[in-house]
Parts: sequence; C-alpha cells; structure tokens
Amino acid sequence: MIDDIHFKNIKDIVYPWMFLTPHTGKGKLAAAYYLSANWKLSYGGCLHFLKKRTDEVTDVIVPRFNTLVLFKVPKEGKPHMVSGVTSGVKEKD
Repeated sequence: MIDDIHFKNIKDIVYPWMFLTPHTGKGKLAAAYYLSANWKLSYGGCLHFLKKRTDEVTDVIVPRFNTLVLFKVPKEGKPHMVSGVTSGVKEKD
C-alpha cells in the first residue's frame, strides 16, 4: 500500500538523469502529479504527447505545482514521454 512508502525527500525517488523514454502506457488511465513548487521550464520534466509511430510532439504539459494530469489510454496506447530533468535543480532548504 502507498501508506507504507516513506521517503526522506524527493531526491530519494527522482534523480537528475531520470526521464521516461517514449512509450504507450498500459491500462485505461494514466496520471502525473506535480509536487515541486517554483518549478521552471528550464528544469525539464515536461510531459510530451507524441504522434503515433513517430517522435513528433503533438502537445507538451509543463509541470505546475499541485497539478494532477489525467489522460485516457486507449486500447492501442497513447505515445508519450517525460523530458529529462536538468542537473541544475537544487533542493530548497
């Protein structure tokens, strides 16, 4: 259960080199929840939707604090990826 998961801070689960390569997802619904306040576009971590069978970006969602993004995943999948996070992101004291 998620109640059993505890993290010291976000760096325990997210590292500067982490990103999701293009994939279609599984299931009926996908979600992204943005928890970082004062996030800048230059940090990366944007959700990119892709045209089927290509790398062409059709839409981009920039992380915004306390925003939940939900999207339907059709039977054939919905191609998407998350851009890499830059190493310039610093933990706030």
